Amino acid sequence: MNEIRSLGTLERKMAALHDVQGNAQTTSLLTLGQQLDETRLAKAMARWLQLNPALMLTLNNQQDAFTEMPATGLLHEPDVAEVAHDKALESLIQAVLNTPLQPQRQLCSVLLIQQQDTAISHIALTCHHALVDGHSLAYLLDQLLHCYHNLTHSERSALAPAIESQLERARGNVAPLPAHMGWPVITQAKPAQRHTRFCRQTIERDALVALKAIAKHSGSALNTVLTYILAQAIKQVHSTGKLRLLMAISLRQRTAVKSAASALGCLIAVSALDMPGSANWPTFARQFDQQLAQTIDAELGYVPPMDEQSLLRLRQSVDNPSRFGCDFAMTNHGVVQFDTARHGVVVREYANFANRNAGNVGIACHLATSGHRLNCVFTYCEPLMSTAMAQQINALFSRQVSAFIEQYQEIYHEAS
Repeated sequence: MNEIRSLGTLERKMAALHDVQGNAQTTSLLTLGQQLDETRLAKAMARWLQLNPALMLTLNNQQDAFTEMPATGLLHEPDVAEVAHDKALESLIQAVLNTPLQPQRQLCSVLLIQQQDTAISHIALTCHHALVDGHSLAYLLDQLLHCYHNLTHSERSALAPAIESQLERARGNVAPLPAHMGWPVITQAKPAQRHTRFCRQTIERDALVALKAIAKHSGSALNTVLTYILAQAIKQVHSTGKLRLLMAISLRQRTAVKSAASALGCLIAVSALDMPGSANWPTFARQFDQQLAQTIDAELGYVPPMDEQSLLRLRQSVDNPSRFGCDFAMTNHGVVQFDTARHGVVVREYANFANRNAGNVGIACHLATSGHRLNCVFTYCEPLMSTAMAQQINALFSRQVSAFIEQYQEIYHEAS
């Protein structure tokens, strides 16, 4: 066993959280416009692993270093499953989310799903979050499709340094947020009794264009618009107190060393933000964007320590929580594009899911734009959060999107 490098601060936190029923793994689902040949994909995967050796890494027993292990046969070809229809596909993805990777043996897995009623394929790539961020997941899937089209594809990736080694300034002090009385869990449960569930929806092209235009006209961003809409939806279910958001912020292009597309790693900051109390959109946007800018500036200069005592407190906090640490979470993968002209495979949809079994957030929204549509996946942990409540938030979010566009329709027309 050969140690490659020590885990960084965020990576150690991910490793600790993964002990809670696989909480630090994330799955991206690629829906294609055709069925892939299983034999050819197996050959493509062999080439793909040669080009991305970080995928063969493991974590050592202390979970404080990436290690290079001898080939064990665990990750040399994709698993294959068949589903009859969309409902069966959802059940299968839910099972994938709740099947923890064993980080001392493998940090990723690939599942080829053949759907019978539509004669199309899906590829589910599951990775330990210490190894990847949203950019890495999309890059790896695009690489796999390139290898499927051309077994001599030669673009290689490498494991990136830990994010704190790339920060622009020396570490400083960041004022902690005040104590937060988070959303109470519906039913307390030990980790072994928890299961990640999800519901999803799509914001179609016309609505997405409208939301972007309103954001631009307001001097804000799409992410802020979506945060505002989701916060308003959640307030209809959870109306008391201030909401706290856990947001993943990409630091790839914000560090002194701009990370190459082929650099694999979890190059993000995960920051808690208190939602502005105002229900007025312009006021909310101004206050939220200011807080976000200050948070990003702080994250570029400081990484909170994650020593053994901090890790112990983290594990204890997720053992049997009575309240969520943060009420909701949001991760936006941005626009995810696949080069169909180069790999010859039509990509219909890209969606991202994550295991939520640590119960540190009430409900999480994973966003990704592909094919001019915005895929919104809501993940949550049952029984800490009930399926009925999650589905209600999902439905309210959809209605709030329509209401927001209608309310600002005049602004939208002027902006367009």
